[in-house]
Amino acid sequence: MPEHDQNLAELGDALQADLRDATGREGLRIAGTPRRLTGGFDTDTYAFDIEAAPEAEREKLVLRHYREAAGSDRPLFESTVQNAAARSGQPVPEAPYDTTGRSLIGRAYMVMRLMPGMSLLEILMADPMGKAEMASTLLGTTQARIHDLDPGGLTRALNAANIDTHRSDCTTIFHASRPLLGTA
Repeated sequence: MPEHDQNLAELGDALQADLRDATGREGLRIAGTPRRLTGGFDTDTYAFDIEAAPEAEREKLVLRHYREAAGSDRPLFESTVQNAAARSGQPVPEAPYDTTGRSLIGRAYMVMRLMPGMSLLEILMADPMGKAEMASTLLGTTQARIHDLDPGGLTRALNAANIDTHRSDCTTIFHASRPLLGTA
């Protein structure tokens, strides 16, 4: 197990305590132990369920546990972008809990909804030759949807969160969301 992985039970306990504090929901309970997911260039990702959710069903969520120390504004930035994209109909997970300025075991984190389906890696590993065409179509469709994203809605969301829209990661997003040249 990599050095940066924490004991999953300890991580689950810390997550439960912090989400209770963040939401004011004393009855909030994480069902079982968080389950490690693949992926995450500079984050560790875990699936987990919340029992005692306001809905009748469990909330199926994902923890993005950043490898950088607490105090980072990445959770605020990424959750703002994801929520704006989700509101505009993009197939991205909503980040339902505000974890701005919070930390788990000394590291920044965010929580987002678990999206149904398989990861691109899982699709390709299941049948590399048969799924390659489907994967390329999925990537193309996703890229086209990103180019359809309304930068105005994203700008309003970032401004409401007091995020500087001139920072380099915003410039990259705004460039990607502009329509492609030569398309109607």
